[in-house]
Amino acid sequence: MRAPALCLLLFAAATAAAQDSTSVAMARLADGSEVPLAAWKLVYEYQTWAQGSSPAFAEIKRREGRELIEDEKLLSVAGARFEIQHRVFEQVDSQGQKVPGAAVTGMTLTLAGKKTKLKPQPPSKDVLAPDAKKVFFQVRVLDLVGETLTGTKRQFCLASFSPLVECSALPGDRVVSVEFR
Repeated sequence: MRAPALCLLLFAAATAAAQDSTSVAMARLADGSEVPLAAWKLVYEYQTWAQGSSPAFAEIKRREGRELIEDEKLLSVAGARFEIQHRVFEQVDSQGQKVPGAAVTGMTLTLAGKKTKLKPQPPSKDVLAPDAKKVFFQVRVLDLVGETLTGTKRQFCLASFSPLVECSALPGDRVVSVEFR
């Protein structure tokens, strides 16, 4: 590789890294607090298991990126606001104690003033795991992962797509919107 081409490649990589490090996802929680996250990513967690085997032996995988997936469409969130509507309810835990529960009832993505209502449904297998052939497939959860300004790693559950994973219903943990700046 020639020196000018190598310099151009290194410049492009440095520019991408700089954009990644300056981008902030501002998570607003149900209690009104906000948590800015740098080096953020959206993470879809899913599991696959062979036909004829038990889901107990499922392999858990993750798809990380900077876009939401609605059915088979990738939606860029750069500069967007993502809002999550919840239904909060009371449930009983394994010790018989009443604890709050929450379920996502709606999602809205606003970009350049245009609001798009999203279905709170799991993304398509063809987009999340295109190489997963002849296996059972289940999407578990959508998380927002990043680092606070002090460098602490944080992970927020945005939506659960499986009864195996439950997002926190506590106001200090429940994300109601994210601004991707």
